[in-house]
Amino acid sequence: MRQVATIKDVAERAGVALGTASRVLSGSSQTSQDSRTRVLAAAAELNYIANGPARSLRRSKTDVIGLLVSDIRNPFFSELAHAAEQEARKHGYTVLLANANEDAAQADEYLRTFAAQRIDGLLWPRREVGPGSWMFS
Repeated sequence: MRQVATIKDVAERAGVALGTASRVLSGSSQTSQDSRTRVLAAAAELNYIANGPARSLRRSKTDVIGLLVSDIRNPFFSELAHAAEQEARKHGYTVLLANANEDAAQADEYLRTFAAQRIDGLLWPRREVGPGSWMFS
């Protein structure tokens, strides 16, 4: 299995300091055009993909929104998922879809997972909570 390229690998390939590679890859304008060109070329050669969890820790933002639905087979929820994904992408977000299968325990498990992933927001179309409802408050 091929090793994933790190930002350190990119910096070494480009012949720049780690901080320079970091600034270029984060979009900072505080680098020379020559350094920017070399870093971007090295990143492309190495198929570099930024470490999302590390970036999220630094920024305190994941660019991820959770969508928890009761049953994705319901046409309403599949349309909602499609619309949410399209709108989220326009604003730089990715949508993680969770299908609870009308099961409160499964919904609770997804909510814990979303919390652990530190998502930036949650779309949760809930039915009214009451006797016979699958959801909870």
